[in-house]
Amino acid sequence: MTVNPRRPASLSMAAANAVPGPDPAERLEAAHTSAQAVVQRLRDGSDPAAGERMVAAVDTDEGLDAAARLWAVASPVSLPGALWRLVALRAGVRRAPGQAAEEFDAGRSRLPVAEVVAGVAHPPGPDEVSAMVDSVLRGVGDGDLGVTFERAAAFARVCSVGRAVLADRGQVDITAPADPVADLDAELDAARLTRSASALVQTADDLEACARRWRHHSLD
Repeated sequence: MTVNPRRPASLSMAAANAVPGPDPAERLEAAHTSAQAVVQRLRDGSDPAAGERMVAAVDTDEGLDAAARLWAVASPVSLPGALWRLVALRAGVRRAPGQAAEEFDAGRSRLPVAEVVAGVAHPPGPDEVSAMVDSVLRGVGDGDLGVTFERAAAFARVCSVGRAVLADRGQVDITAPADPVADLDAELDAARLTRSASALVQTADDLEACARRWRHHSLD
């Protein structure tokens, strides 16, 4: 797949549709190539608006679908896998910020260290959790990418505990779908990262593993 080096953060459907379909190896190669291009462009400092464009792009169904088609096929512990989890986690929060805020608030007292790492402002209402996931996605281009992954992991971990707490209180059904990307094809079912507390724990584990590999220069 050819990725335009000038604007890879646009996550256009043209780029997504260029991903080969039938050959899994080609799709996987395209996932890694596009993820590396996006991160390089966001972090090279030549385009200060690239991070904002990426955030804006995944606010649209087209941009979200493009990100999924590019990256959801990759291993969870890989650069494209990590980017997809950041995008999907943010999408879940943006579609149900009230629920995300309730879950974070219910879980933060049980995991105070993770609460600090996540960096959600107080009180953790819908606006605060939405601002946090926006800042995490911008962090792909700013600062330490390992810290970006760790912040997202901490947020997911706190929400997973909160979701379990609310379930114990009968306030939420953790088996009910809470699909952050409702319009994706069935083949992208792995993107449904907020379906249950256990799924959020796995997301946190994956992102923490990505942070470790990034720091050891072995995340590709």
